[in-house]
Amino acid sequence: MSSIPSSVSSATNHSYEDTSIIEGLVLPLANHCFHCGDPVPQPPFYAEILGQSREMCCMGCQLAAQSIVEAGLEQYYLDRSEINRTASLPTQLTRLEVYDHDEIKSQFVYAQDGMSVAELSVNNLRCAACTWLIESRLDELEGIGKCQVNLTNQRMRVIWDENKLPISRILAVINEIGYEAKPYRQDTHEAMLARHNNQMLLRLGIAALGSMQAMMYAVALYFGEYSDMLIFQRDFLRWVSLFVSTPVFFYAGIPFFYLCMVSDSCPPSQYGCARQSCIDYYFLCQSLRYHHWARRDIL
Repeated sequence: MSSIPSSVSSATNHSYEDTSIIEGLVLPLANHCFHCGDPVPQPPFYAEILGQSREMCCMGCQLAAQSIVEAGLEQYYLDRSEINRTASLPTQLTRLEVYDHDEIKSQFVYAQDGMSVAELSVNNLRCAACTWLIESRLDELEGIGKCQVNLTNQRMRVIWDENKLPISRILAVINEIGYEAKPYRQDTHEAMLARHNNQMLLRLGIAALGSMQAMMYAVALYFGEYSDMLIFQRDFLRWVSLFVSTPVFFYAGIPFFYLCMVSDSCPPSQYGCARQSCIDYYFLCQSLRYHHWARRDIL
């Protein structure tokens, strides 16, 4: 049975306005797929295109249309001169394979010296090891001529032989190692980069505040060793230090822990550091717990 995305309301709530005022937009017949022109089932699938919900005949066309919109390539629907069945995509087509479609691909891939060139936006780049991982993994693929990843701008440029390697395979490999790549568009890329920078600044701020607060408690503990600090006061400062350090450890370290979980090709040094950090945190908690209850038994 056809399913409708949660972001789209049911068929009874859809109202279709006259979209003929959109210059260059070719509309399908009534009750036909907006993407390929085939008749739609009841209930139909839906995809949000050019600000309106459009009926789709199958999940393949729905996924293809959603991928086109998410990549910022809605201009495709304004540029096409007709809707014909040969332009439709198979039902089993994935979100990445839609980029192999000639009319979609022509909007972000261009030819240079007999090779194909694409500019891509990449999410989840955290450090130099991330750029090394992507470049090394793509260099292993047959047909790759050159790959350059810019950590600061969260962008990459790849040059390859399209006769040996489709663009969807390049995007799939990047996804497999824990990153997300899509065709570069200046407006969407700048918005993504701004969100990324804001998140990193927030993590840095929390890490700085938490670390400074923990250090203040540590100074008190240092002086307490040479004074008459009571045992319960010392234990209290230790537990509070753990409390303020936990957000620093987990929240500020989310990017590294996430990459280690989702990527099978995480650099060994980064994976080992994340694993050892978790082990150290666990034993720190156990140590505080043991000394706390052991001291209670003595008293």
